[in-house]
Amino acid sequence: MEMEQRQELSSLKNPGMSIPEDESFMMYSLLYSCVTVVFGVSVLLKFVNSELRLGFRSVLSLVILFVGEPLCQFAIQGHLGFAGFACGCLILYTTLPASLFDAKDKTVLITGCDSGFGHALAKHFDQLGMRVYATCHHGNSAGSHILQSTCSSRLKIYEMDITNEKQVDKVAEMIEGDVGSLWSLVNNAGIWYCSEADMMPMLLFREVVEVNQLGTIYVTKAFLPLLQLSKGRLIFISSVVGRMPLPHFAAYSITKAAVEAFADILRHEMKKWKVSVSVIEPNCFYTEAIVRRAEVFQKVWDHMDHAKREQYGQKYFDAITQKYDSLAVTFPQDLSPVICCVKSALLSRKPRSRYVTDRGAEFLMWLHSVLPTWLGDKLVDTVDVVTPKSVCPETLMKPET
Repeated sequence: MEMEQRQELSSLKNPGMSIPEDESFMMYSLLYSCVTVVFGVSVLLKFVNSELRLGFRSVLSLVILFVGEPLCQFAIQGHLGFAGFACGCLILYTTLPASLFDAKDKTVLITGCDSGFGHALAKHFDQLGMRVYATCHHGNSAGSHILQSTCSSRLKIYEMDITNEKQVDKVAEMIEGDVGSLWSLVNNAGIWYCSEADMMPMLLFREVVEVNQLGTIYVTKAFLPLLQLSKGRLIFISSVVGRMPLPHFAAYSITKAAVEAFADILRHEMKKWKVSVSVIEPNCFYTEAIVRRAEVFQKVWDHMDHAKREQYGQKYFDAITQKYDSLAVTFPQDLSPVICCVKSALLSRKPRSRYVTDRGAEFLMWLHSVLPTWLGDKLVDTVDVVTPKSVCPETLMKPET
């Protein structure tokens, strides 16, 4: 009896800390359960329909469900706790990727579909029911034959060298006559060489700039009128080295940095046309271009002038190729992270301006951008695994006279 009187006095003195009555406790438990179920199902649907990847926001969703609910229900209690939990779920839900447009009534042009990302994207979007225009550098390539034999009749293949303005204009005219407008252009075509800037022949520098930079700009300008008609999507396949340059990728890095700057400017200029612009920044993947890396290195050596060959030497150049070979075998062959990002940029109702396919690379790029230059250089030196550590250029190995 005395114990009950003490509990009653304690409840009167601290009403906010009183134990909930059975009915109110059951009512709040039911409300919390309803919000949890609705929020959980909504996040699950986002995960399935938008291919939401496991990342910060998805982990935060789990934290809200499994930690936020008991914290609000038992620590804060009452209507304030419930309101806090419900508002937290609502705010987090609004930050998740938006729902996707129906793919079946959309048209997309993808450049560089002979192999690699372009080839995989053409197959994937054809499977989604989209009308795909796939351009190949060689109309008779093995990749174009595979697309013809494995994809539906909706997919059309055009031979198009993106540095050939006449071919680009011709394809633009044919697509305009076929569908009148275009929902999305995926600028994927590109080439690469791995070499130190001092060793890289100017002929190959010009080749990379012509394809990756000037070719991409011309293709974009040729198809922008069709995108403006549909208020569509302009997508650029860039690279993590476009924002975090690495040694031995000078030609590739400067062209991808130029593409990123071009995309950033277009994102502002295309707002009045309601054309969204997105950049995809893949890390390294084991594509056909990497399979043919021996040809790439041989081409660099063959076009290098005699003075540079003597300055650096065959031994130093071979050490670079061997280091890259040991690195290349670790590249993932699964291209689904790139496909997922392009799909979101192409079909999401609220596409992002940038998509990085690798969370670790995204963190390194951010870190590089905020560190002082000398610390950023230390980070790059740590990430750089291509530069030989045990072999020097030929002229540096000779004793001074």
